[in-house]
Amino acid sequence: MYIQVWSASPQGIHAHPIGVQVSLSKGVPVFNIIGRPDHVVRESRMRITSALKSVNVRVNNKKVTVSLTPSHMSKKGAQFDLAVAAALMFLSDGKRSVGSEEAYIGELSLDGTVCSVQGLYNMIEGLITIGVNKFYVPMNQISVARYFPDVEIYGVGQLSDLQHQIRPAASLDMTNKSALPMVFETDYGDIAGHRLHKRAMMAAAAAQHHVLLIGPPGTGKSLLARRLKTILPTLDETAMREVIKIHGQVSTDLDSIQVCAPFRIPQTSLKRSDLTGTATGRLGEVTLANHGVLYLEEMTEFSKAVIEDLKRPLDEGVVMVGGPLQSMQLPARFTLLATANPCPCGYFGTDQPCTCQVQNIQRHQLKFKGPLGDRFDIKLMTSVYMEEDLRSLDPLNSSIMRSMVENAMIQQRQRYGSTAHKNSTVPIDLIFQTFESESLRTQFQSRFKDQGYSYRDSTQVIRLARTLADLDGEAAISAKHLSEGMVLHGDI
Repeated sequence: MYIQVWSASPQGIHAHPIGVQVSLSKGVPVFNIIGRPDHVVRESRMRITSALKSVNVRVNNKKVTVSLTPSHMSKKGAQFDLAVAAALMFLSDGKRSVGSEEAYIGELSLDGTVCSVQGLYNMIEGLITIGVNKFYVPMNQISVARYFPDVEIYGVGQLSDLQHQIRPAASLDMTNKSALPMVFETDYGDIAGHRLHKRAMMAAAAAQHHVLLIGPPGTGKSLLARRLKTILPTLDETAMREVIKIHGQVSTDLDSIQVCAPFRIPQTSLKRSDLTGTATGRLGEVTLANHGVLYLEEMTEFSKAVIEDLKRPLDEGVVMVGGPLQSMQLPARFTLLATANPCPCGYFGTDQPCTCQVQNIQRHQLKFKGPLGDRFDIKLMTSVYMEEDLRSLDPLNSSIMRSMVENAMIQQRQRYGSTAHKNSTVPIDLIFQTFESESLRTQFQSRFKDQGYSYRDSTQVIRLARTLADLDGEAAISAKHLSEGMVLHGDI
């Protein structure tokens, strides 16, 4: 006699449904788990046996066989504990029938407590695709139910709860703490002057234009960059769910995940595997920043290999991890924000004397003037404050800027429909259609040629101009937007 229930195995930011078939019979006492289990799954025998004692179920004198299907797929993690233990409970007392659409997900402690697991959202989503409609999950993760209103989800605090009537999640208080408005301690209104740079930050937030800020120490690079998170727009439903899937894979506390655009600031000691992720399931910074911002503070201090590995995610919006035998594609569509000094000492090109040798300056600048540098739509220098900048705080604060960004986002959604495109990624022909006139387009194409712009440069300026027009609430790209786009694009 055996019972089958469902569980799941995470794979990247997705999850594969796993059938958990459990057989309990007389014979030589043994507890076998088959179906390519990893060491964590094999160790579950001891956790499950101990937890079952808390509900007066003993299987030490029985032959237990657990088959995890499909058998060709490797199974990882402790999330199968609850499924196996539940099946053994039901087989032992015979008082409860199990439906073919039930899933059990959770790790067990030795005393029968059901513990949180990573990737719960992804596992439920994957199981729903095969028709599973009833889920038993750790009680302290019951808030996941708010994202799946069309299925039954039950919270289990102790294994013994399965012996009693459990209230469905719909009857519990599940206030979404992570959906409350974000409160920031910093504000663009704190920064005097820098009107052009604030305009650049709004363009970056509105349409995912990549930004590079270069300047000597103390000129506001970090102040401007770190405040970008205060004006990032609200995520749409699709993006929000993808953020939850990604960050739920590395956290067991779904309520701690702020359902807003991520803002990642990695250390300069970042390794390549930390940037891209690994085939074993560890997500990298480029994926954790998906639908948000990856901020490289002091970009030139990152290793050359890390800088090189950024190119494909920037071009394609995905990252490949793993080798020839096992690889997977993960999302990596983010805004790259970087700051850098103009030279190792920081004072090249300023009034203060530079102490660097020429070859050191050239080597330093290669990191932001090379192939990666070409991928920045916005490249601006920051300079020392002028006296008039310091007289008062700037009325252009984060609240005003965020409102302008949100309006620009609305215009893009109306223009491009249901596609995920923004001005920075949409086919350029769609932007050409929004020029004020054909003569304006011809005029600026000649101007681009005179300036020595490459095709990449000119398209970046045109995309920027479209975003600047959206920030101004204007349907057509005018000469002032193209001119401003050329200024923001810079000549670094």
